[in-house]
Amino acid sequence: MQVLKVPSLRLKEKIDLSQKLNDKYAGKERDNFLMGFIGHNKTGKTTVEKQIAINWKEGRDGNFKIVAFDPKNQLREIADEFILLSDSDDEIKNKIDNSKNSLLILDDIRILHEEDKSRVWLLYLMQQRNDLNIDIIYSVHNPALVLNLLAQFTTHFYIFHTKVQAGGWKRKIPAYVECTAASNYVNDFVKKYGRGDYPNFRYMTVDTENEEMNGVNMH
Repeated sequence: MQVLKVPSLRLKEKIDLSQKLNDKYAGKERDNFLMGFIGHNKTGKTTVEKQIAINWKEGRDGNFKIVAFDPKNQLREIADEFILLSDSDDEIKNKIDNSKNSLLILDDIRILHEEDKSRVWLLYLMQQRNDLNIDIIYSVHNPALVLNLLAQFTTHFYIFHTKVQAGGWKRKIPAYVECTAASNYVNDFVKKYGRGDYPNFRYMTVDTENEEMNGVNMH
């Protein structure tokens, strides 16, 4: 994996972000990450999600598991349990209660959560995630689809090639300055060099807590 620093942004050392998160969140600190993946279909979102999930599980000892909403059946080989499209709010809440020490992947979350207003299970998840030690990854196709509740608490954005309307990041994402810069950068790079080949897709990461950005496979 090639990591590119973008000179105009506040950046730290070159490091695989998934490993950095494992070092931080698997230790004594009990802060939980909430990652948002944003990009078109076939830009590599699920591939990167899977690799992060594998690294997440390998970096932990004990009874940790991966729970997934997997509408495209692409996470079957790594997930231990699943949230289903047919599940009611109460059924999803019960699964959340049984997901202590887990990574929850909500792939294409808007298939499960069509409404803009937060459903009961999502409010419950955000209320309980720290006590239950649940890390979360969600994905959408563009920033306009990010649910407001998730936008407020996302610690890291993974930004792939996507079409964004003018002001799209600013309307939904608190860290819109960094995300807009990242989106413009990866879009321009992909337009010139392509999206990358499996498994080395091109994307930008934005750490909203530290205001850091990195480019991955941008060489």
